[in-house]
Amino acid sequence: MSQFLEIFRFELRYQTKSPFFWGVLILFPLVHFLSVATNTIDIGNLSDLININSPYRTMYTEAALAYFGLLPTIVFMVSAITRDQQRNTAELFFVAPVTKYQFLLGRFCGGFCLALLVAFAGLLGGMLAIFMPWLDPARLSPFSISTYSYSFFALTAPYTFIVCSFFFAIAALTRSVAMTFVIAMLLMLLNFLLLIYSATSTSEWIGLADITGLLGIAVETRYWTIAELNILLPNGLLLVNRLLWISLTLLVLVITFCRFRFDLSAGKAILFHLPGWAKTSKTTSSAPALTEIRVSNNFSWKGQISQFLSQLSMDIRTILQSPFFYAVLFFGVFSTIGDHQSHLSLVLNIPLIPVTSLMIGFFRYGLIANVLLILIYFSAELVHRERESRVNDIVGASPYADWIMPVSKTIALWVVISLLLVASMFTSILLQ
Repeated sequence: MSQFLEIFRFELRYQTKSPFFWGVLILFPLVHFLSVATNTIDIGNLSDLININSPYRTMYTEAALAYFGLLPTIVFMVSAITRDQQRNTAELFFVAPVTKYQFLLGRFCGGFCLALLVAFAGLLGGMLAIFMPWLDPARLSPFSISTYSYSFFALTAPYTFIVCSFFFAIAALTRSVAMTFVIAMLLMLLNFLLLIYSATSTSEWIGLADITGLLGIAVETRYWTIAELNILLPNGLLLVNRLLWISLTLLVLVITFCRFRFDLSAGKAILFHLPGWAKTSKTTSSAPALTEIRVSNNFSWKGQISQFLSQLSMDIRTILQSPFFYAVLFFGVFSTIGDHQSHLSLVLNIPLIPVTSLMIGFFRYGLIANVLLILIYFSAELVHRERESRVNDIVGASPYADWIMPVSKTIALWVVISLLLVASMFTSILLQ
């Protein structure tokens, strides 16, 4: 027990020292605050007759903003379980008097508590927003702490536990950051398709299949009046949804704790490998013949441009050779098709003509999640590539201008985002 507590406290201390944690802890409540107190962020185009702090609107807002919690959850859980391999400190844990279950449970609880703290801060930001003086008193219900406590324990906390468990399991079993990001994108895509299908279906299984609980709330309250939406809490299908997903999550955690290998043999990860974790080959090769190398120092602008183009070419090749890039590209194209299918007439419930003014909205809002994932993953991949490949000392001692590395990596990120936008653009043109 003492080893578990020590690992748990270390995880909390380590991650709370990160600027990312404090940035998310400030940003998440701010997003909730703006969605409730202002019209800056519009959630769901709900009727103005539904009170701002009604149980329905409060839970609907929490479930809709749950997608924004995926990013900090991925960072907390993936960092907790893959940090030792990336920092080359795994050997210290594997030979220490710590059991596999103490190690996994300490890392999981540390990441989960941080993610839950961020989710709670978001709910707190939404609760504080209803006390702002510029809100119309006629649109406010009497304050009830039970609305927010029920939202937390029935919606926010279970969702945080579910996504933390799934991402922790993926990262632990594959030891791959890229695979975890791919699964996150797949989860977002499946939820997006589920939302599209729910527009034309009245089946209750849709409410059970949604991991956020948003569709469970929508299905249960489909025939409620405005008065019922303002005073009643959805406690039927939503609770069944939470029970189903929590049961599945516990099964995933049990499988993860049993299958995790508490040694340096990572095995074969699915589709992706962490740098430096591939098994070294036992075959030996003959030494290359010695040849005379003539060095000519050239620090002119022409030489710097040549170095820059060489570095840029290598950075772009690194991205294009990554399976994660093609997974993002596929999800972007598939999301574009799904967005096209979701444009239905409000009167006849038939597909609308895919005019440009209708399709362009997807590029403003629909692709933002894919763009963020590309920026987060590949920026870290490009910046830390030399260190993970153990050539950072060689690169650091090489004679090149200081501007070459940051400019090259920035342009490489711009190129990969442009490719995603071009792929979605051509998909939209083909649909038209």
